[in-house]
Amino acid sequence: MLKSHVEKPPFSHVSGQSSVVKAYWNMWEQLELVDDVLYRKWFRLETDKISRLVIAPKELKQKILTLAHDDVSGGHLGITKTVQKVRQRFYWVNLQSDVTDWIKSCPICFARKNPPRKNSAEMENIRVGEPLERVAMDITGPFTITKFKNRYVLVLMNYFTKWVEA
Repeated sequence: MLKSHVEKPPFSHVSGQSSVVKAYWNMWEQLELVDDVLYRKWFRLETDKISRLVIAPKELKQKILTLAHDDVSGGHLGITKTVQKVRQRFYWVNLQSDVTDWIKSCPICFARKNPPRKNSAEMENIRVGEPLERVAMDITGPFTITKFKNRYVLVLMNYFTKWVEA
């Protein structure tokens, strides 16, 4: 196992770079290059040991996320469990948000998940003073097609009299 030591560049060399480059520069002491593979030293609370996580190259992130989430062994787990699964071996800046975006764009998870609950406005009384001052209108359907080729119903209601016509 061949360890390489590279001097930390001055901040002036990375100041114009992306936030990802700056994040890796900030964790320079935790990074280690072994046999041309970049690792991040990570202290694991559950074992009280320092382990190495591979810093995943950009080209492999999609493959890692596919195996951790979409593959047979992935099981389409939620965000937290998928992040935990990936962090057992890999690390990259913005890993959590990348996993979140991956899962939110997963068509299988999207099809199984219930739609988000929408907040509805509080009910309120609408005051009207005479018939036909305010009329409600809605279209319902589609229903089975009638002999006149109709499939929808227009429903009208007078707010004052509560009279409904369909």
